[in-house]
Amino acid sequence: MGTITINSNDRVFATLSQFGSIIYNVELSGVTSMSDVVRRLRGEVKSSSGLLSLTLRNSSQGWCRSASIML
Repeated sequence: MGTITINSNDRVFATLSQFGSIIYNVELSGVTSMSDVVRRLRGEVKSSSGLLSLTLRNSSQGWCRSASIML
């Protein structure tokens, strides 16, 4: 995902999809890094595993990034 900046008070939206279908959509708060985001998603999404597409949108800073992750 490259270098991204997330502040703990930012509004961050995460969408996980697998095989083109959205499996989880959430607004996160209190995260400060990509590893925080993935850790929170692993704790929430227990029904799906494997290669997933993550779209992360920071509405406070105005950026959006996409990445593939393994859960």
